[in-house]
Amino acid sequence: MSIQQLTTTVDTQLVVDLCEAGRYREAVEALRGLNPAEHPLAFGMVETATGNQEAAKDYLSRCDGPLALTQLAYAYWRSGEIKEARDILKGVPESFDSLLCGAIIENESSPQKALDLLARATVFPVPPGSQARLHNQRAVALRKLGETDRAIGEYDAALHYFEEAKSDCLPFVLNNLAGIYLDCGMYAEAHSRVDQAINLLRSDLSHLAKAYDQKALIYFAERKLDQARNYANKAISSIERTDKKAWLAECLITRARVLSSAGEVGSSLIALDRVTGIGEFLNNDQVKLDAANLRTEIAHALLKQSDMERIALALQMAGSLRGAARKLGLKSVQHLIKIMDRYDMDRPRRLGPIK
Repeated sequence: MSIQQLTTTVDTQLVVDLCEAGRYREAVEALRGLNPAEHPLAFGMVETATGNQEAAKDYLSRCDGPLALTQLAYAYWRSGEIKEARDILKGVPESFDSLLCGAIIENESSPQKALDLLARATVFPVPPGSQARLHNQRAVALRKLGETDRAIGEYDAALHYFEEAKSDCLPFVLNNLAGIYLDCGMYAEAHSRVDQAINLLRSDLSHLAKAYDQKALIYFAERKLDQARNYANKAISSIERTDKKAWLAECLITRARVLSSAGEVGSSLIALDRVTGIGEFLNNDQVKLDAANLRTEIAHALLKQSDMERIALALQMAGSLRGAARKLGLKSVQHLIKIMDRYDMDRPRRLGPIK
């Protein structure tokens, strides 16, 4: 190996080590003065972690080896191209990195499968930054499975190892903790954690958007719709300045949910149309399904509201259950009563002259 090749290898390994520790700001600094043509793995890892996923794909496609392929899978996953990410991983030998990447991808739809992959990853000795990622992903899976106490313990372990690694990833875990406190209805704790994350994420637009989205969800759970709308808009404004389309879809779903609850159904459906468009662009069925599910929720809510309004009007006009049933085109009073019971509507004792 020549001196130039040795220097190139050492410089690349420094960036790799910094990225694996989650010390991305230092990794960016370590790239200064390096030639991307000579260090495509280093530039690709930094881009996929903090920058442009298309640029990351370009760099990483020029590299050979399992680590480069795993990082390429991350780039496709972060772009929302899940099928492509899975296909890339199929050709990667089993290692801590490939198993962790697989777990992150599977956590979207199969948390138990993610846990199985993480269990296999534990046999590989890794530095603190990688150990922290494992605990964080285990917490994500456990949260999805409803094992809240275990998830909080895993998040605490992730914080410990990220602190040991002097990692930039602390705010990501804080944001995740905010989510689990939200699940438990512990809104003060959730706000506290997400505010800590926001304060640490000022220069990271994509993760800042995720934190703003989390803040919107907390306010939404508290039924503070004005505040929820404000942070949902902040999330979209931030994420639109990045290339993370799948995360944009998540933020649009939150905004659509808030707008629907505020009675702005038209604007909500427009946001969901954007989500569907993103799902089609990414060839991501889960994104399209999320949009369809929320449309169904909105439709059911509109149907309930419309039914209750027309029943109330029919009762007022007819003066009796029997008359109201006729006006509504129902076959019997029992059918009307069944609908009213479904919506917890009180049955009137007497509305006026019996008709």
